[in-house]
Amino acid sequence: MDSQWLTEVGPGKLFLDYGPISMVIAASRDGEPLTELCRDASQIAVDCLTELGPQLKFLKRSWTQCEPGELSGVAVTMWQAVQATTDKELTPMAAVAGAFADKVADWLQQQGATKVLVNNGGDVAIRLLAEETTKVGVMPEIGGEGFSKLVQLSSGDGIGGIATSGLGGRSFTCGVMESVTVLAKSCAIADAFATSLANASYIDSSAVVRGLARLIDPETDIPELMVTESVGRLTPQEVQQSMQQVMTRLRDNVDKRIIKGATLHLQGANRSYPETLFS
Repeated sequence: MDSQWLTEVGPGKLFLDYGPISMVIAASRDGEPLTELCRDASQIAVDCLTELGPQLKFLKRSWTQCEPGELSGVAVTMWQAVQATTDKELTPMAAVAGAFADKVADWLQQQGATKVLVNNGGDVAIRLLAEETTKVGVMPEIGGEGFSKLVQLSSGDGIGGIATSGLGGRSFTCGVMESVTVLAKSCAIADAFATSLANASYIDSSAVVRGLARLIDPETDIPELMVTESVGRLTPQEVQQSMQQVMTRLRDNVDKRIIKGATLHLQGANRSYPETLFS
């Protein structure tokens, strides 16, 4: 990988800034940083981007209108992740950041790394082996400062990814949540469900300004959906309604063991399920 796209930010930790990819890659083996291996892993992310190009015509439409046989490589992972949500409004692009992070993290693990964190624009793929542990902070607002909650993870948790969606994110949202952070067995699954749950938070309110996606961004993968442009001060009843809509879907998918859990933030209110995952 050409070094002009890479910045070493610490031992065993590199920042990749390449086109739409903004990724921090960190890996170690039994406490020893693997800087050069991280450098090699950056090529995996670039290869995923190249691989995706010819498939975009399939990926920018609802997963229900896209056959897995039309796809290959990382695109299949994206399709499988959004299919798991059963949300027919999602396209496979809803899982692109998480799927890229998973591919890089899996490769690093295959090369012998025992602790891997790949942060792709806020969606984090995590691979922990043996006695490795890590802590991940949850921000109440995308792009904000400070953490509202912490998640302590170990190799036996079965959590391989954490992803956040909501207002102010890199992609459109149809809802009003400031952030929905999902924990799942993979980052692609977490990414898809974060998008779907955040979308489910929409309420009909005079405080919510929406617009047709294609009029805001002609290149969007959801051109005919109404997306949220801004949210003013909601009433306590509206906040409660939005929270309850998301919590209903959240509990159902956790109880079915499709995702591990999630935490929600909206105008000072926050809820988590299951609460034991977050501190």
